[in-house]
Amino acid sequence: MGKFEVKQVKTGYKFNLKAGNGEIIAVSEVYSTEAACLNGIESVRKNCVGPVEDQTVEGFEVQKHPKFEMYLDKAGEYRFRLRAKNGEIIVTGESYKAKAGCLNGIDSIKRNAPESPPEEEQTVRCVRPLLTHGRKTDKIKQIDNSVKGETMVKAVLFDLDGTLCDTLGDLAASLNYALRTFDDPTFSDAEVQRMVGNGIHKLCERAVPDDRQLHVPSVYALLLAHYQKHCLDRTKPYPGMVETLAALRLHGIKLGVLTNKAHPSAIKILEALFPAGTFDYLLGQTERYPLKPDPAMLFAALDALHAAPSEAVYVGDSDVDVRFAEAAGLNCIGCAWGFRGRQHLIDAGAMYVIDRPEQLLDMVYSKEVSDGTE
Repeated sequence: MGKFEVKQVKTGYKFNLKAGNGEIIAVSEVYSTEAACLNGIESVRKNCVGPVEDQTVEGFEVQKHPKFEMYLDKAGEYRFRLRAKNGEIIVTGESYKAKAGCLNGIDSIKRNAPESPPEEEQTVRCVRPLLTHGRKTDKIKQIDNSVKGETMVKAVLFDLDGTLCDTLGDLAASLNYALRTFDDPTFSDAEVQRMVGNGIHKLCERAVPDDRQLHVPSVYALLLAHYQKHCLDRTKPYPGMVETLAALRLHGIKLGVLTNKAHPSAIKILEALFPAGTFDYLLGQTERYPLKPDPAMLFAALDALHAAPSEAVYVGDSDVDVRFAEAAGLNCIGCAWGFRGRQHLIDAGAMYVIDRPEQLLDMVYSKEVSDGTE
């Protein structure tokens, strides 16, 4: 018999369904509470009786919810997801080279889910306080003492690449590694800087020559694999960012990250470069939500953080971030230190642009930003 393994992660709770041999069959998204996570498990049990909708064949028959959807991902591999009666995705499966393996994975869920008990994985609990990795620095004290008054802002949400961290060197290195493998032209860091902002797949489309676009899925898959291993080779937080985030948290403001970067890479970077507990919510590229500037991720974050659009601000470095915030009715604070620069943000319509992370504190506590006035 298998089991549902419940684990607490930095941004909430999630579960894996494991077969009797210990193999992970399916994984869930992150839930804000343990109770919601357990409800997700119960939903899997109730809905795993659904039929399989094979979307890999032309003219496939659309099934009613609940159902398993089998599809080909961007790398050309087979995957499945289980949708509940209301159409919501409950769990997704790993990738398979062959359709038969994917079907076996679905069958394994049908066999294991109904009787599998939930078990809590204690070793992954995030219990380390914000600053236990070191003493509170003088810089944090200085920032902390400079913040006065009150604010209506309850949550500050961030882009990752070019906003929280300088990730350009590692992105360019992984892209060029993949391109060289297929004898495609490579790019300098400055050239890659102009191509990022809409997700890794779009970066690959822009980098691969027009007459060789058939290479894109292979370049994309290889880039992701290489980047997951090397995303911390040169990547670092921007100067003053760690201290600014700590000061915001000390004043009770919730922090989140919404990025078009692949979710596993985003988690790896943030967990390595920022103290545990820094962020209350983290969401990267998944099958569940469309990429920015579609505001779906932003609405999900606001719901999880119990903040209205008027009670939150979004911080980013590109026109994509400006449009992302505007689509959800948030003020956007542009960061001039990022990949695009001040003029790009002004041209994109950013209402506010700052030059250093610590200036974010003044912006959050300014009346114009905190109550949405202009």
